[in-house]
Amino acid sequence: MINRLAGDRGSVSVELALVSALFLLPLTLGSIDMLYVLTQRFQMHRALQSLYFYAWSNPTNAANNADVSSALATAAQNTIANVTLASQPTTSYDCASNQQSSSPSATTTTQPTCSTSDPLQTFVTYSITATVNLPVPIPGFASHYPLNLSGTIQVS
Repeated sequence: MINRLAGDRGSVSVELALVSALFLLPLTLGSIDMLYVLTQRFQMHRALQSLYFYAWSNPTNAANNADVSSALATAAQNTIANVTLASQPTTSYDCASNQQSSSPSATTTTQPTCSTSDPLQTFVTYSITATVNLPVPIPGFASHYPLNLSGTIQVS
């Protein structure tokens, strides 16, 4: 019986090495990649919030592509991946009486005629994108992870 116990100690070491190599190592490396993606996603949300503040404080230039691009570059200067505009900012209009909620429902790109008691509301939609290069490429998964984010804000 003593000889059998002595032989079992080596099998535990082999099993631990196999579990570490086949399970724990890929799990750790995948966690590092996911941390990069989640961090970039958070940074993109912060950049989009900065664009919202820019649109709110500069309603006449809220859809100016050059001004918005420079505001985005300033907001996203310390991000993991380069954040850019996916498309030009779009402006849409609607009368306040048509609104059931705070988001535009049936907006148009031309200014509608609203009554004097029904103010015109202007909305700007931003779309931003970034591609995260994963630090630990895992076989079977893409080493570039694209992220897209868009949002609409009422500027007037």
